Amino acid sequence: MPRGVLDVSRDGAGGGPRCPPALARNVALAFLALTVAFVVGCVLAHELIIYGHPGAFALFPTVGALYLLASVPLAVVYTNPSDVRAGLNPLVPSDYAWLFRRTYSAFASSTDGKVRGKDL
Repeated sequence: MPRGVLDVSRDGAGGGPRCPPALARNVALAFLALTVAFVVGCVLAHELIIYGHPGAFALFPTVGALYLLASVPLAVVYTNPSDVRAGLNPLVPSDYAWLFRRTYSAFASSTDGKVRGKDL
């Protein structure tokens, strides 16, 4: 019987290489730090709105867009762990800046809007 596109492999073989535990922990901690910064930004924007600051309502979409923009490189390194340099730690600002530049330059150079490991 032919297998369909959505059929799951039952032989225990996973899709691709798994993220090493140390890198997965560092990605999770970096994502937690980004989430805390997002919440703090939302609270500050809310306080500015309460005190009647003109234009403070525009901070909510700005903070949300920055949060998404900063989270994408973490997802890319988690899904493509073998395609980034060895010893990458997204908690180190210089490593995160390198990852950010590489991720978005790979997005910019792709024709279909997808990042592949070889592009990193």
